[in-house]
This record gives sequence, C-alpha cells and structure tokens, in this order.
Amino acid sequence: MKQLKNTFLLGLIIFFTSCEGGTDYSFNIQNSSDQSILVNSVIWTNDTVTNTVLSGETKEIGFRSKLGGTEDEGEISGLVQYLFIETTKGKDCKKELLLHSNWKVETDHVSKIPSNFKHTYTITVNNEDF
Repeated sequence: MKQLKNTFLLGLIIFFTSCEGGTDYSFNIQNSSDQSILVNSVIWTNDTVTNTVLSGETKEIGFRSKLGGTEDEGEISGLVQYLFIETTKGKDCKKELLLHSNWKVETDHVSKIPSNFKHTYTITVNNEDF
C-alpha cells in the first residue's frame, strides 16, 4: 500500500512539473483608412509575408506560440523583425510601426494550471498615416 501511495505521489509531481503552459502572440492590423493596404511583415520567421487588408477590416498578420506561460507582453520591436505598410496606390505609411506605444496590447490569462497567456497586439492605421 505504501508503494502504491508513493507511486501515486510521484505521478502527481511529474504531472504538475511537466505542465509548463504556453504563451500565444497574435499580431493584427486594423485598417481604419478609406483605402485597401498592403502589409509586408516578418514575424519570427525568415520569410516575408504579404497581406492585403481592406478598408474597415482587421486582419491577423502573424501568430506565434511558445512554451512557458508568461504575462510579460514584451516589446513589439523584439517580436516583429520587419513591418511595412503601404496603400494599394503606393503611398507609404508614415506611422512608426515598431514603436510599442502605437500598438494596443490585450493580455488574457487563459488558464492558471498550466499557466497559459494570450497577448493580442493590434496597430490601427488611419487616413492621416499616409
């Protein structure tokens, strides 16, 4: 009986220490301008991804998950390697796209055990930004 109890306790310890949790990062562009825009980005990859975001649309341009639940949202400049936005007519966005204060960040604590967080980053572009 004692051996069964010890095995059960060892199993619980292994279970709770192996539940590392995770953190999800979602990157969105909200187009509040009157024109469609083209978004070129490199987010945690070596590949440039191009998205078209229509006027009035919000679109996810990147997503990443990592092991370990952390409530620290991090700096946008450490998460996004490259971001360039222009209108479909060729006008460049003048907004500082990698300035953290230009992004709205929402953090959700999805679960406590294991600790899971989701950080949603959204940058809004308006007519004045072109």
